[in-house]
Amino acid sequence: MESWSGHHPVTTAALLSIFDSKDAGTIHLTTADQVLYTVCEIRCAVATRNLIDRLGRQDPAGALGRAIAAFTEIGAVRFVRDLRRASADLAAAPTAARRRQCLSILEDRLLCTEDPIDSLIARYAWGQLRSCLGDPHSSSLGVPQTD
Repeated sequence: MESWSGHHPVTTAALLSIFDSKDAGTIHLTTADQVLYTVCEIRCAVATRNLIDRLGRQDPAGALGRAIAAFTEIGAVRFVRDLRRASADLAAAPTAARRRQCLSILEDRLLCTEDPIDSLIARYAWGQLRSCLGDPHSSSLGVPQTD
């Protein structure tokens, strides 16, 4: 991955929509909201080289399972392949130090993915916004094309 300059504007808008609805009292996140939140959270953690700390604070195997499902949903084939490999390695790791090493290797792999992660996330976010706006033909925000 190239140097990361943050989420695309459409992704940020979709995230803000989720946070705004949560602030307005909507407690339940839809599955699509959870997917978007998860892919953005993992993408940001990878880009800032904070994946080990992010996944280490919770159940890494569970977090990887959620990440696999979310990145599968947006079509990040290579990213998912690396997540699955790390999940298997993590399950076989006998010590906490080895599990941290597995996550470090995963972070390095994800930084080098050939998937157009930001574009895939933006396209998914755009779909979210379109459904929230109720206008499937609107193109005012624009979405980058996948490579």
